[in-house]
Amino acid sequence: MKNCEYFERLISMSMDEPLTSEPQKDLNEHLRGCRGCRSFKESAEHHRALLNDMPRPVLSRKLSIPAPEKSRKNRLKSLWDSQITIPVPLAAAFLVIIVAATLFNLLQDSKSLSSKPPVPACEIKFVQEIKLKPVTAQIIDDFNRDNE
Repeated sequence: MKNCEYFERLISMSMDEPLTSEPQKDLNEHLRGCRGCRSFKESAEHHRALLNDMPRPVLSRKLSIPAPEKSRKNRLKSLWDSQITIPVPLAAAFLVIIVAATLFNLLQDSKSLSSKPPVPACEIKFVQEIKLKPVTAQIIDDFNRDNE
């Protein structure tokens, strides 16, 4: 069961404009069983009637109260606050353009690389030729010399 605060809000809302069928049905059902909410509704209707019966004053001229002049610091702050909303979307648009241009350039680079014929890895040969000069070696038998 919903609490009385909810139904008090519904009563206030129903005085301003008609409720939809479901909330109106819930309110009527609650008012049948709740003395406090019935009293609240009667009091609100009574006060509304009193306000509607009051004479409305006729003003001879339009009344307005001049706004206090803002200090320099407040004016700068309000100027900053009002202009901060413009650069954020502008910066976001600029960022999107930069990202799009970068991606476009990367795509173009990859297309230009793919248009060149690929060089298969199996055809690459690293050959190093080593040319040796013939050397004559004289073997000296040190062992036999020492023993003689």
